Amino acid sequence: MTSTDARPGRLAPAARAAIALAALWATSALCWGAFALTYGPTTEEAAGSDSDDLIGYTFARVLAGALVVAGGVLATLWLAAFLRIRSGLNGDGHAWAAAVLSVLSVVLWLPMILGASLPWDSVFVLFLGAAVAGGLRAAGKADDHR
Repeated sequence: MTSTDARPGRLAPAARAAIALAALWATSALCWGAFALTYGPTTEEAAGSDSDDLIGYTFARVLAGALVVAGGVLATLWLAAFLRIRSGLNGDGHAWAAAVLSVLSVVLWLPMILGASLPWDSVFVLFLGAAVAGGLRAAGKADDHR
């Protein structure tokens, strides 16, 4: 019996991990989308602001948009891994692709972590630690069970 086998009526551990990670990354994408849409001054407030401040707000919004795309891609890959594992197919290719991309997405998160206040830094680091470690562990469980 491999780690992807499950008792009748229950999902395999790798499938449960994959769907949890898909939900995690989808939630991340939604949160960064809300941030991108609401961060910074309104148009009226921006009229009297320094252009350097506005460039910083724009950079943060663009970076948040990139994090939305990254979260959406990772959620899609984990969902694909889940569907393949649940169907009894080999889902380790999708799982490993998602795990590697989640490690690479840390680069996109670094400016947000460095620019955030201490409580948010902790939240970001905990989220990334859980997402990356969980992704690597889930990818390891999504072995070929033919």
